[in-house]
Amino acid sequence: MTAHPLVSVIVVSYNQEAFIREAVRSAFAQTYSPLEIILSDDGSADRTFEIMQEEAAAYSGPHKVVLNRNPTNIGVAQHYNRAAGLASGEIIVVQDGDDISLPERATTFAQAFQEPTPVDMVCSNVLMIDKAGRALPPRERPPVAPLSLEAAAAAGSISALGCAAAYARSLWTQYGPIDPEVLQEDVVLPFRALLGRGIRVIDEPLVQYRIHGDNLFG
Repeated sequence: MTAHPLVSVIVVSYNQEAFIREAVRSAFAQTYSPLEIILSDDGSADRTFEIMQEEAAAYSGPHKVVLNRNPTNIGVAQHYNRAAGLASGEIIVVQDGDDISLPERATTFAQAFQEPTPVDMVCSNVLMIDKAGRALPPRERPPVAPLSLEAAAAAGSISALGCAAAYARSLWTQYGPIDPEVLQEDVVLPFRALLGRGIRVIDEPLVQYRIHGDNLFG
């Protein structure tokens, strides 16, 4: 990984018109450079993609912006494969279309990927908010566990909060796309990271994680 790597923030959305404008603006507000932002919609039936287009057209900042709309809904794993395939960065920061990244998120991740030793995944804590953006009680579980390959193999699984994660793009290029039968990317990519250089957890909230009735998981 280069000393000052290109970072790609991928904002993935599906039928999130109530939240997507705030999500996109939080991606645009990232302080890190060089940065590219992938706005990717999975065939929404509402105005989600139109709002993405409006925000991209109005944006005049320094970050490169890439727009993508899947003609039909292809599901979570395939959508992440598609968005990651559009990314050029060495680091891919994940953001869901109903969440809000804090401005220093990409900057903090870029440093954490390399210091004190290189890793393949970084995961932060989160601030829990409700549908209206009001603060909720803190999340008690760690954002990712276990943190060793041996413990993950013994447990038969690894639990990760995907909305709070960033991954080395090599987790796609080295191992190939995520199987489309997989329900969530965050049950595959953390295991791949443990096979490689490991995972680092940042004990700092870097994203506002929105809990509402349409979440796939709470």
